[in-house]
Amino acid sequence: MAQALLNKDIMRHIFFFCLLVSFLLPSQQVVSGVGPTTMLYFYQDGCPWCARMDIVLRDAEVAALLARHNRVIRVNVRDRRIIPGLHMSGEALVKRFGVKGTPTILFIDGAGKILLTIPGALGREDFLDVVCASQAEMQEEKACRSRGEGL
Repeated sequence: MAQALLNKDIMRHIFFFCLLVSFLLPSQQVVSGVGPTTMLYFYQDGCPWCARMDIVLRDAEVAALLARHNRVIRVNVRDRRIIPGLHMSGEALVKRFGVKGTPTILFIDGAGKILLTIPGALGREDFLDVVCASQAEMQEEKACRSRGEGL
């Protein structure tokens, strides 16, 4: 009995230590190792605006452009499972980045810093305009060259 109480007390201390450490770590450490630029697409099942954004993101030219310059990860905002490579669930990522609604698209750097936020659904042309203008490495892409100097 005494051993069980001791183990329970140790586990409680470990839990609070881990909780404390998670609050003390810089926010950039929460999402790490995601490559140069990652696009996080926050969606939820049954969302009509997400369905519209899905059509844009599945467009062959849009998908190819994104794949050449970004790691693209779909994040179900209600999913509690850990996303491989991000080490967080969809619910945790929503809290981490302060996502208020769906669809929301975030472009983040390798340190987890938000580079661009796109709240809501955009049509294909508007999406390409915003993405091409915001990512310098895309400027020479055929899909971006015809878009002028950006926003």
